[in-house]
Amino acid sequence: TKQEFGVEDRDWSTNIVALEAVIPKDITLSELNYKFGTRFIPMSLYAAFLEVALGQKPDGVTIEYDKLTDSYAVHVANQGTDANEHQYGVGRYDGEQLAQSLLNQRPLEIKKLDPNNPPQAKPKYIVDEVATAELQAKGERFEAVFKEWVLKNPEIQEEIVSIYNEKMNRVVTKKYDGSHLTVQGLAKQFTLRPHQKNAMMRIIQEQRAGLFHEVGSGKTLTMLAANLKLKELGVIQKPLFVILKPLIDQFGREIYRYFPESKVLIAHSEDFSKDNRKRFISRIATGNYDFIVVADSQFGKIGMSKAYQERYIEDEIYKAERQSRLAKLSGQRHTVKKVEQYRKSCQERLEKLQKRDIDTFIDFEELGIDML
Repeated sequence: TKQEFGVEDRDWSTNIVALEAVIPKDITLSELNYKFGTRFIPMSLYAAFLEVALGQKPDGVTIEYDKLTDSYAVHVANQGTDANEHQYGVGRYDGEQLAQSLLNQRPLEIKKLDPNNPPQAKPKYIVDEVATAELQAKGERFEAVFKEWVLKNPEIQEEIVSIYNEKMNRVVTKKYDGSHLTVQGLAKQFTLRPHQKNAMMRIIQEQRAGLFHEVGSGKTLTMLAANLKLKELGVIQKPLFVILKPLIDQFGREIYRYFPESKVLIAHSEDFSKDNRKRFISRIATGNYDFIVVADSQFGKIGMSKAYQERYIEDEIYKAERQSRLAKLSGQRHTVKKVEQYRKSCQERLEKLQKRDIDTFIDFEELGIDML
């Protein structure tokens, strides 16, 4: 606020005027796309709604959130209410479970034993289509009732709008001006359009971007041109393009069409066969290419070093142990259980990794790739 700026003995008027000019306008409830499970809505509001929807007494609903596994657990004090058992329940799948699945944004699904599974075989479960359809219909009704509840309570509406505008509606998208950019080696019959140059500037400045332009707007050229510009500026030396396998040849043709004099290394199926893989990876490590292109399935065969994987898993175990201690102190039993399961799975992964005799020839870190 202006009052807070006035604490220091300095004239902030120019800054204040500039900020006021770009502050986003507040969003109203009708402009918000929200539902039961939207993350910015606090758990206290969901708990208040569930008390009404599932026929619970005040403080009869508890919702726990586990940050490590990014999951919610819902507990209702009285599971025998008609709303919990019948209105929003199907068989053993009650309203409590329905709310938990919606909060976690998981599909609503009920399974049953496969009647065609041989008696001696391990039990096999299949989707119960009739029960699942009924559950999904109740889920849709549940979400509709949540919106109705919000619209009936002005104070709830005000709180949701206030939280959104305070926490979410606070970022002004930076504008990138690439009008002055040129790129060496582009075939003369092609010219970069303004939106492509602006996207290039974003990639150059941020060294990351998502290109969500329409089909036919030149995303491939934008990506290739930005890559060459970064090389020209000395920001990167060895970029790697990971492409869907069916599109590898097409992508290669696009490179030569736009940049006919560029130095390109494209991985074909035979390059990642057992006999040829080492030779191809050696070419990546030792060569100087403008574009290195591999298929997504091939990319997964270039492993990180064993030491890197161990450090990553050990860090995950440390985070889980810390989260578990905090959850125990605050009495979050669900969180403790989930975190312990995660910690155990990480420990098992680490033990398996340490027992493996890995010979990767060259690890990903040693290839010199500095842009993906």
